Amino acid sequence: MTKTKSFVQHSNKSKDETDQDIHPKFHGDQDLPSNLAGLPSRAKEIYREAFNATQDRFSDLFLKHTDEPTGKVANRVALRAVKREFEQVGDDWYDRETGEGPAPEI
Repeated sequence: MTKTKSFVQHSNKSKDETDQDIHPKFHGDQDLPSNLAGLPSRAKEIYREAFNATQDRFSDLFLKHTDEPTGKVANRVALRAVKREFEQVGDDWYDRETGEGPAPEI
Protein backbone atom coordinates (compact mmCIF):
# COMPACT_ATOMS: atom_id res chain seq x y z
CA MET A 1 0.00 0.00 0.00
CA THR A 2 1.40 3.43 -0.90
CA LYS A 3 1.32 6.39 1.38
CA THR A 4 -0.39 9.49 0.09
CA LYS A 5 1.03 12.90 0.72
CA SER A 6 -1.15 15.16 2.81
CA PHE A 7 -2.74 17.99 0.84
CA VAL A 8 -2.06 20.34 3.73
CA GLN A 9 1.41 21.81 3.85
CA HIS A 10 2.70 22.75 7.25
CA SER A 11 4.57 25.97 7.81
CA ASN A 12 8.21 25.89 8.79
CA LYS A 13 8.04 29.31 10.43
CA SER A 14 9.27 29.98 13.93
CA LYS A 15 6.88 31.29 16.59
CA ASP A 16 8.38 34.79 16.25
CA GLU A 17 7.77 34.79 12.50
CA THR A 18 4.17 33.60 12.86
CA ASP A 19 3.42 36.15 15.57
CA GLN A 20 4.38 38.87 13.09
CA ASP A 21 1.86 37.50 10.58
CA ILE A 22 -1.12 38.18 12.86
CA HIS A 23 -2.45 41.64 12.11
CA PRO A 24 -3.92 43.56 15.05
CA LYS A 25 -7.68 44.01 15.15
CA PHE A 26 -9.34 47.14 13.84
CA HIS A 27 -11.35 48.82 16.62
CA GLY A 28 -12.53 51.94 14.80
CA ASP A 29 -12.38 53.79 11.50
CA GLN A 30 -9.16 55.48 12.61
CA ASP A 31 -7.45 52.05 12.72
CA LEU A 32 -8.30 51.14 9.12
CA PRO A 33 -5.71 51.47 6.34
CA SER A 34 -5.72 54.89 4.66
CA ASN A 35 -6.77 53.39 1.30
CA LEU A 36 -10.17 52.56 2.86
CA ALA A 37 -10.90 56.17 3.88
CA GLY A 38 -13.26 56.67 0.93
CA LEU A 39 -15.58 53.83 1.94
CA PRO A 40 -19.02 54.72 3.29
CA SER A 41 -19.40 54.28 7.06
CA ARG A 42 -21.41 51.07 6.71
CA ALA A 43 -18.80 49.59 4.34
CA LYS A 44 -16.05 50.40 6.85
CA GLU A 45 -18.05 48.66 9.54
CA ILE A 46 -18.52 45.59 7.31
CA TYR A 47 -14.79 45.54 6.50
CA ARG A 48 -13.78 45.86 10.16
CA GLU A 49 -16.19 43.15 11.35
CA ALA A 50 -15.22 40.71 8.59
CA PHE A 51 -11.49 41.32 9.05
CA ASN A 52 -11.62 40.87 12.82
CA ALA A 53 -13.86 37.79 12.60
CA THR A 54 -11.50 36.16 10.10
CA GLN A 55 -8.54 36.85 12.37
CA ASP A 56 -10.41 35.46 15.40
CA ARG A 57 -11.72 32.32 13.76
CA PHE A 58 -8.93 31.29 11.45
CA SER A 59 -5.59 32.70 12.62
CA ASP A 60 -4.48 29.39 14.19
CA LEU A 61 -5.42 27.51 11.03
CA PHE A 62 -3.55 29.97 8.82
CA LEU A 63 -0.45 29.79 10.97
CA LYS A 64 -0.38 26.00 10.93
CA HIS A 65 -1.20 25.35 7.30
CA THR A 66 -0.04 28.19 5.12
CA ASP A 67 2.84 30.59 4.70
CA GLU A 68 0.50 33.43 3.76
CA PRO A 69 0.18 36.13 6.45
CA THR A 70 -3.23 36.12 8.12
CA GLY A 71 -3.61 39.87 7.55
CA LYS A 72 -3.55 39.33 3.78
CA VAL A 73 -6.15 36.59 3.95
CA ALA A 74 -8.35 38.58 6.35
CA ASN A 75 -8.07 41.61 4.04
CA ARG A 76 -9.29 39.59 1.05
CA VAL A 77 -12.21 38.18 3.05
CA ALA A 78 -13.14 41.65 4.33
CA LEU A 79 -12.99 43.25 0.87
CA ARG A 80 -15.22 40.49 -0.52
CA ALA A 81 -17.71 41.16 2.27
CA VAL A 82 -17.76 44.87 1.37
CA LYS A 83 -18.15 44.12 -2.35
CA ARG A 84 -21.17 41.90 -1.66
CA GLU A 85 -23.05 44.95 -0.36
CA PHE A 86 -21.32 47.82 -2.19
CA GLU A 87 -20.22 48.42 -5.76
CA GLN A 88 -17.25 50.57 -6.65
CA VAL A 89 -17.67 52.94 -9.57
CA GLY A 90 -14.48 54.90 -10.12
CA ASP A 91 -13.51 56.17 -6.68
CA ASP A 92 -17.08 56.07 -5.35
CA TRP A 93 -18.91 53.25 -3.59
CA TYR A 94 -22.64 52.61 -4.01
CA ASP A 95 -24.93 50.49 -1.86
CA ARG A 96 -26.08 47.61 -4.07
CA GLU A 97 -29.51 47.43 -2.42
CA THR A 98 -30.46 51.10 -2.22
CA GLY A 99 -28.22 52.59 -4.91
CA GLU A 100 -27.17 55.21 -2.37
CA GLY A 101 -23.78 56.69 -3.14
CA PRO A 102 -21.46 59.39 -1.91
CA ALA A 103 -22.87 62.64 -0.61
CA PRO A 104 -22.84 65.42 -3.20
CA GLU A 105 -20.12 68.02 -2.79
CA ILE A 106 -21.33 71.43 -1.65
